[in-house]
Amino acid sequence: QWHFYAALNGLVPVIPPTPATATIDHHRNFYLTTKSVITFDSSQSCPRFLNELLTPVLEPDDIFLLQRVCGLVLIGPNNLQKIVLLEGSGLTGKSIYQLILDTLVGLDSVTQLRTENLTSRFELSRYVGKRLVAGRDVPPDFLRQKGAGLLKSLTGGDWHNTERKNSNEDIPLKGDLHAIITSNAALRVKVESDGSAWERRLVIFPFKRTGGPPKRILNFDQILLKEEGPGILNWHLLGAAQALLEIEEHG
Repeated sequence: QWHFYAALNGLVPVIPPTPATATIDHHRNFYLTTKSVITFDSSQSCPRFLNELLTPVLEPDDIFLLQRVCGLVLIGPNNLQKIVLLEGSGLTGKSIYQLILDTLVGLDSVTQLRTENLTSRFELSRYVGKRLVAGRDVPPDFLRQKGAGLLKSLTGGDWHNTERKNSNEDIPLKGDLHAIITSNAALRVKVESDGSAWERRLVIFPFKRTGGPPKRILNFDQILLKEEGPGILNWHLLGAAQALLEIEEHG
């Protein structure tokens, strides 16, 4: 199966084990509603993104996994049914990475995750047409809220009927959304009888800075995207292609 990423300058086929090196021109026969603000250029790399943002706070194995899990966010639904947690103290770059990923996905395809509102009447309609739901700098009890259990079905492939204000029409929503949550503390989960489901879904990345205090750079996400946007995109798409190969070979 072919997967595509809609870059600013065309469609990028993502086929295992590597993404294509050239784009396909945008055309009305491709039914796309959004495209990225990032240009695809297969020759670009992202040394500052890796050496200044990720390497100081993540183990090599975690960077390896982050590349694959978040690369898949760019090219399709959440078929692996994973919920990504970025946990660690402040000034470790979690929010900067989240902002970069938001831009790669496309801001029109991202919305805020509010577990405390998931059981309210109109909340699920906010997720129609989105690919990524993001919980940003959430408190430790974020996954213990009344509606947190719904997050499993929103990422597990279940169908939901949603309702919008001033409308009697039910709008279907398939729960194949990607979910990424950032927190300064380890989150507590209200397990009840669903411990195995949570264990299967949660992928936790511990952000821990080694060495001295970090140098804070204002708007670092925008600086990295301006300097290395195509390279950061390449890095994620390579992770996606390699993840697809691993899925084909091992399930």
